[in-house]
Amino acid sequence: MTNPENLETLRNELKILKKEKENRDLLLEVNKSIYRITELNVLLDLLVQAACKVLDAEAGSVLLLDKKTSELVFEVATGESGDMVKSIRVPLGRGIAGTVAKSGEPLLIKDVKTDNRWFNTDSQSNFITKSIMCVPLRLKHGEIIGVMEILNSLKNDTFLEEDVELFQAFANQAAVAIDSARLYKELEENYLSTIRALANTIDAKDAYTRGHSHRVTEYSVSVGKAMGFNSKELKELRFGALLHDIGKIGIPEEIIGKRAKLTDMEFKIIQNHPNIGSSIVDPIVFLQDKIPSIRYHHERYDGKGYPEGLKGDTIPLFARIIAVADTFDAMTSNRPYREGLPLAFAVDEIRKNSGSQFDPKIVTAFLSALERDTKLFTEYCNKEKVKIHFRYLAPQAKTVYLIGDFNFWNATMDPMTLSNDGYWIKDMELNKGKYEYKFIVDGNWVVDPESKDNVENSVRGQSSVINVGVENGKSDRGN
Repeated sequence: MTNPENLETLRNELKILKKEKENRDLLLEVNKSIYRITELNVLLDLLVQAACKVLDAEAGSVLLLDKKTSELVFEVATGESGDMVKSIRVPLGRGIAGTVAKSGEPLLIKDVKTDNRWFNTDSQSNFITKSIMCVPLRLKHGEIIGVMEILNSLKNDTFLEEDVELFQAFANQAAVAIDSARLYKELEENYLSTIRALANTIDAKDAYTRGHSHRVTEYSVSVGKAMGFNSKELKELRFGALLHDIGKIGIPEEIIGKRAKLTDMEFKIIQNHPNIGSSIVDPIVFLQDKIPSIRYHHERYDGKGYPEGLKGDTIPLFARIIAVADTFDAMTSNRPYREGLPLAFAVDEIRKNSGSQFDPKIVTAFLSALERDTKLFTEYCNKEKVKIHFRYLAPQAKTVYLIGDFNFWNATMDPMTLSNDGYWIKDMELNKGKYEYKFIVDGNWVVDPESKDNVENSVRGQSSVINVGVENGKSDRGN
């Protein structure tokens, strides 16, 4: 007959084994998934939540090492006051986390109040820390990139010694995944820089369309949000919109900047820019998935667009979104042959062409985005100009020209007039935005000195830069 005490002991052991198996299974599932996650914040959050669940902890955090400052930075912290500690930096070698990061050895502190290494953050987070287990995040070649810590055991008074080994094994896998995610983020940032550089080459061809790619991108992303796109979809939409006009690099400047109506032949040349753009991007492997946005953003919902006359839902979704954003910006922006049209007029035109030029679902989302992001749309479409007075003191000069990065201004150099007081002057009306300017005195370039006397009636900026009608130059018009 089985002894009841032995039976109870057996039951407890089975519970422990079952719990250990569940922990191992959970860790196995986490380890399978973490390498597929490329968003660093998402990955860190998953790792901390998994560690807290497996080891029955009240809260946890990941601190990554900032090599430039030799400080640990809270990247993710759970618990009710997790967000409050994210501004705290822990010097390397200080506190429990700093000690672990410097020594590379895990620490189990059963009562933080008795340990003088405790870097007390409770006063800033309103969280009461009792016990803590902290392990290094070490890469395979030995480099320590930070620490992971869990706080306050929920099953015992404190964490157990056997928990340290399990936590460290988990952290070793986490470190590799974190490093991969950070590398992916770095590559993605370089990728985005490449796309932006390509987009800037488009806008540089014509002062009148400067900022067009950026504005179309912001409008498109706003529409994507109204349609419920996730972060990955919004990112892909952003990249495609930035590059939608890349083919205009191959269009002669005299056609792009022509003030008069285009001839039929010139219009056919313009219509070829989606094909040119596709050809430019096609050899670049990491940009090939952007080709549909580039090639088909001039297709019409009724099938009367170009270059292939696609119809309805056969037109790629991102291209249908960009088509609305592109048309809206074309109507509201200044062009060589006309001033930008009022926002209300442009919105009415978008509505009128729903079902013919544009996908009705996209138009509905566009109107929703306009209502939600009113500030974004109205700031870009504001046509009020500000009168600016330029002057330069050079009474002995024979000629003085003003030259600048003015998005409305087509002349490469604008002559200034000598006044009776020895100042060369020029009055202009500028749209809202940020502009850089210089003077050419008797054929010599002169960057505007630090003196603020050379420009009046504007929001001041740094030397040779003026910010017109915007706070601290924070406007995308004219930038």
